[in-house]
Amino acid sequence: MTAAPSISRRLLGALTGLMVGLWLLASAMALVVMHAKLDQSLDSSLQEAAQRILTLAVENGLERKGTTVRHPEHEGLIADHDEHLTYQLRSADGRVLLRSHDAPAEPYAAPLRTGFTSTDDLRIYTEGTVQGTLFIQVAERHAHRHAAILDAGLTLVIPLALLVPLGAFATSRIVRRCMAPVVAIQEEISKRGGGNLTPISSDGVVSELAPITIAVDRLIARLRAALDAERAFAANSAHELRSPLASALAQLQRLHATLKDPSDRERLAGIERELHRLIDLSEKLLQLSRAEAGIALAERDADLLPILELMINDINRTPRAAGRVVLRAGPGERLRSHIDVDAFAIVARNLVDNA
Repeated sequence: MTAAPSISRRLLGALTGLMVGLWLLASAMALVVMHAKLDQSLDSSLQEAAQRILTLAVENGLERKGTTVRHPEHEGLIADHDEHLTYQLRSADGRVLLRSHDAPAEPYAAPLRTGFTSTDDLRIYTEGTVQGTLFIQVAERHAHRHAAILDAGLTLVIPLALLVPLGAFATSRIVRRCMAPVVAIQEEISKRGGGNLTPISSDGVVSELAPITIAVDRLIARLRAALDAERAFAANSAHELRSPLASALAQLQRLHATLKDPSDRERLAGIERELHRLIDLSEKLLQLSRAEAGIALAERDADLLPILELMINDINRTPRAAGRVVLRAGPGERLRSHIDVDAFAIVARNLVDNA
């Protein structure tokens, strides 16, 4: 069975989705800005490293030597280690004079001119001396930058795993609190019915719901007026019919005493039975109108099961319904309600008679 649409569930889903969407959008925008700033910062680091190494190479006379030099680790100066930045010191003719231990022996695929160059897997910065005899090329792998961006993205997205349930919980509490006036009005309306047509109190009702309570109160007032008119009509009709029916029955009985023909007397007896039925019907109609008007309500509850048993026994004693109505009740069972026992008997008898 499909669940009925719920404003609370819709609000919860919409607000949670909006929160997640805005967080992801903000994270994406932050990553774009971060990517640009990180590239700018890392490019600046490449440039600074190249200028420092080139300055040291010139001060150590590598520009004058012009011979190939083994990288420092081979001379036992620095232990092997992982490098994010690698470099090659090259002569004007492209030979590698000095390189870091992670740098390839072959020259980088970058021209010997000052500036940045990107290859498939490297970001390279080249800086040369004023004379153009020495060039330093510092390189960084694109994978290192991508890993940094990925770590930053995960740092922004992973909190969603905690934010979503906490946000959904907080949103549900807020939605429940905001929907409390709606729920209160719903409960008040559900209590209204044929036995309760009192107006809905507008005390404390929020301004958005006030027109609803006013409209419901108007509808209840119209319904109460219609029911009152119906009950009044039924009661008045039953009351007005009692005297004419009794008079007609009396006249019929006097006529019955004067008739000699058996067939006429039989037809007259049938008319008399119908008049008795009409009298009983008008009496029940009057009693039902009084019961529906609230006269049947009692302050204390009563056990109605003995009333049902007595009524059914009385019905089964009539020739027309003998043995046709059966009441099954287990030992110790009770049927308690705040209703007048006489009114209940009237209503139950009318229900059985009309079955």
